[in-house]
Amino acid sequence: MRFCGIKIIVPAFYALQDTKTPAKIGVYSMLLNIVLNLILMGPLQHGGLALATSIAAIFNVTILIYLLRKRLGLMGGKKILLSTIKLLFISGVMGIAVYFFNATFFNPLAPLTTKLIILSADIMVGIIIYGVLSRLIQNEELSFLINSIQKRKNINSEN
Repeated sequence: MRFCGIKIIVPAFYALQDTKTPAKIGVYSMLLNIVLNLILMGPLQHGGLALATSIAAIFNVTILIYLLRKRLGLMGGKKILLSTIKLLFISGVMGIAVYFFNATFFNPLAPLTTKLIILSADIMVGIIIYGVLSRLIQNEELSFLINSIQKRKNINSEN
């Protein structure tokens, strides 16, 4: 999530013709990562490296959001948070359903073709559950995607 946030926020700075701020914050984050790696790798071993990287990424995205918000004002954070919570819930339900579906039907001793069929079924179950739950909670992102596809189809059918 943290790394995805960075990938979304940095282009916003680029769109504002500001390439220095993300680069500067990136350098600070890298330095923080190095310091935390040195501190945490002893007691936590490779887990310390992972933790240090996560903390540095959280620092990076938090500072970038703060600076972007300072520059642009409110950005609909409550709406984004609510949407994220909804999507986390839907993803969790989907993950649990796919897990139990797979646990019920998957046989490690089965032939490869059977395993591929079960894998395809797992994917389809996940897509169906995610789609149905997204429609039930009126997921704005899914609605936007569907509307975009319909507009594209209409444009292509008119030509």
